Amino acid sequence: AWNALEVRLYSAAATGSRFLVYVGSENPESAGPDYYASQIRLDFTGWRTLRLPLAELGANRSPRGWQHIDALRFLASGWDNTPHPEAVVVMGDVRLVHAPPVTGPRLSDAEFFAALDLGLPALSAVQAAVAAGDWPAARRAFAQYLRQRTTPRWHVDPQQRPRHASRPAGVDTRAADRVVAHELTSCGIAHQFGPDIDWSINPTPLRYPEWTWQLSRHAIWVSLARAYWATGDETYAREFTAQLRDWISDNPVPVNASGNHVGSRWRTIEAGIRMLGNWPDCFFHFLSSPSFDDDAVVLMVTSMLEHARHLMAHPTGNNW
Repeated sequence: AWNALEVRLYSAAATGSRFLVYVGSENPESAGPDYYASQIRLDFTGWRTLRLPLAELGANRSPRGWQHIDALRFLASGWDNTPHPEAVVVMGDVRLVHAPPVTGPRLSDAEFFAALDLGLPALSAVQAAVAAGDWPAARRAFAQYLRQRTTPRWHVDPQQRPRHASRPAGVDTRAADRVVAHELTSCGIAHQFGPDIDWSINPTPLRYPEWTWQLSRHAIWVSLARAYWATGDETYAREFTAQLRDWISDNPVPVNASGNHVGSRWRTIEAGIRMLGNWPDCFFHFLSSPSFDDDAVVLMVTSMLEHARHLMAHPTGNNW
């Protein structure tokens, strides 16, 4: 009946330090501690209620399951955490709750537009719409600005997209056509989805976790972008836009969690790889498409902002 852990906290100072919520679920058949966990960042002051969806508490080793919980701990040291001398935390209520389903993006229009520098002269129409609280007009104006600006530049210029009078002969679009048919490949293994794509599943025989993780790197979408550029066929732009909307809706950014656990679509290496190339590559290939409409353009940029904040909150090293 419960799907989230709710914690009431008081933080004396926004130190930026972290502590770990440790939910033990010991498995006698596994060596070492078995548990679920989430990091909480002290980036606030005063009282705050944090809701931690159980699905976002990463499983470590082989916990028995949520029906076998034997410990709840709050740890300020270990797991790359060091107690901060100015960090003072007061614990209030800790309880299990049932939270209604959440869809992405988590940012509202007001929160997204508040993150922009609306003082830029090129954004004057956006600023006027925001001041009036007219969010549809703000989205239209911002999308128009993105389509018309000349900098920053990507590897392709949306204004230079070839305008084909008809579909050219001999273009190999087989990879993109499989994506349109919802035959999606990750780690070299293809899976045929139905009308709806479940981004959380793992269809591999041995439950290889990289399949789920790497599917959400979205290299599959780049094939749609290349096919659209080469043919001008709006089928590829419509499919990209539909899959983009579906992914963002079905996969809201985690709250107070890195997403670095099995089954997550927000593991930070995937989030970084998406932002490194695949998402901007698709963004600029499709920006001049009528199928990639104003709302979809702003939706994608809103998710880019959520990606940036997620990666800044959960920095990693080495090849990540």
